[in-house]
Amino acid sequence: MAESTSPRLARGSTTREPVPGSRAERKRDRTRAGLIAAAQQVLAAQGVGAGVQSIADTADVALGTLYYHFTDKDELLKVAAQQALIDFEAGMFARTAHLDDPAEIFTTRVRLMVRAPQSDPAFAQLFVRSFPDLLTSPEGYSALALQDVQRAIDAGEFKADNPRLILLAISGAVHAALAMMLKRPAIGDEWRDDFVAACLGMFGITAERAQELAHKPLDLLEVFKTQL
Repeated sequence: MAESTSPRLARGSTTREPVPGSRAERKRDRTRAGLIAAAQQVLAAQGVGAGVQSIADTADVALGTLYYHFTDKDELLKVAAQQALIDFEAGMFARTAHLDDPAEIFTTRVRLMVRAPQSDPAFAQLFVRSFPDLLTSPEGYSALALQDVQRAIDAGEFKADNPRLILLAISGAVHAALAMMLKRPAIGDEWRDDFVAACLGMFGITAERAQELAHKPLDLLEVFKTQL
């Protein structure tokens, strides 16, 4: 008689794995998503010192449930950071979809990034804490932002021609700026845009062009944001 394979049960295991597409699997996915959202929320409120119990309480699950889905707090925060980045980048891409100038697109997205401590503090906290993992993740910051850098190079805006070095320089600068702004929330938009202009200058964009790009009104983007 052939060995039964349904429902899924690993040899030597007493825990049945949910069948793909089953109600149990959908419940598991919802619980996992809830833990990720809770981690983002708690981190924004309490910082990286937040405990796993606070995250579990916010998600309204037992601590053991958290450890069923994630090995430890570091793994949970890494996944939460990656998801926050995906969500934040989706918003940035939507808000700049109407632009066609590669340099303006790149600049505007950097400007939105350095406004994250006010617009999305959970993302800013997670980005600062998980920056090395996000920078090297094939699904994350390096893969998506590299496209913007390459387009600006192809358009002749960046005089430097190594997109990975440009990305490393700009993302490192943004990481440092976000870390400082989280500590000094009174920093205003004028300083942020001056910072972005200075970053553009590192890659060969003239001071006049950098100032123009970094200080364009963002009002139109706010209109697009309300339409999302």
